[in-house]
Amino acid sequence: NILFGLKMEVPLLIDFGLSLPMKDVRVSNRSQYFYTYVPEYVVWPPEVHLICYMIHIDKGALTKEGLESVCNRVTKAQPFLKDESERASYLKLCMHAYSSLIGQGIDAAFSKLEVYWSTWDNYALGILFAKYLNKAVTAEGTNNVLLRGIGGLFEETIHPDPVKRPSLAETNKRFQSI
Repeated sequence: NILFGLKMEVPLLIDFGLSLPMKDVRVSNRSQYFYTYVPEYVVWPPEVHLICYMIHIDKGALTKEGLESVCNRVTKAQPFLKDESERASYLKLCMHAYSSLIGQGIDAAFSKLEVYWSTWDNYALGILFAKYLNKAVTAEGTNNVLLRGIGGLFEETIHPDPVKRPSLAETNKRFQSI
């Protein structure tokens, strides 16, 4: 949720109550937390969509075709990708980030993907900010140094490869220095 603080005149992000409690996720209840496969839900990062795909769509080992399907749908849904060149680049990065999972079942894939859970809320915030920044850059033009700096930072938080995403603490530190 986002509130607007009248005293400081800034937006306030509150209530991360819907964040995933990974300490409670077990093999027996995974499908309750990763409850549907909808790659058009852009605030979830690609690895969450892969987990959901493997739980709900293709319960066997991940195939190259399955990975391509997930990455294509995730890429197509991204609102911040401006043209086909950006889409092709994002798709390539997405495929590269997860290609090592081809041939693995959900248990092995999940254990490799769940280690990035601490980047998932930051990813969601990056998507939300990127959507608004695209509108602001369109209105202001690309010469606004502040908007370019913030935009560059949030591009990193929504990188398809979780290894390349900054932590929430790093994002906050860098945001404060812009």
